[in-house]
Amino acid sequence: MKRLIALATAAALAGCGGSDTQEGTFESADGEEGSYAISSDDDGQSAVSIKTEDGEFNMRMGSGGTVNYVEGLSGYPGMAVINSTDVNYGEGRNASVTFMTKDKPAEVVEFYRKQAEAGGFKVNTEVKMDQSLIIGGDAEDGRTFSLNVSPSEEGGSAANLGFSEKTGQ
Repeated sequence: MKRLIALATAAALAGCGGSDTQEGTFESADGEEGSYAISSDDDGQSAVSIKTEDGEFNMRMGSGGTVNYVEGLSGYPGMAVINSTDVNYGEGRNASVTFMTKDKPAEVVEFYRKQAEAGGFKVNTEVKMDQSLIIGGDAEDGRTFSLNVSPSEEGGSAANLGFSEKTGQ
């Protein structure tokens, strides 16, 4: 499925810049069957969806779309979403959102540290590399999160928040 994700992402990026939708089915070299949908609109939004028997992959590029956060985490106030991914597979889900904010990296980290701890996560990773800040942690029920924040050229922050959960499907 990794090869399919890379191909679909490349196709979606190539399709940016106009209103268009492509849908179809496929069979991989190893016999896996699935369906895909790739769409873009005039506002610069693009989306890729791939469904197979192993699960579902969804990626949205651009500032629109809804992010499905795990319990205990939410979007950063005033953030501008750059893209988001959401991969559902048999027993779990991995997702991430890349965003920009006018706030400094330390403010973003503090917001998510407080939110994570209030949401039942134990922050057990904290790294500072040059100007980048990284925190991460997990909860007793199997939820995890990681946050990587760096100063942006515009004076605020560029961040990526990744999270996962077990869904028991």
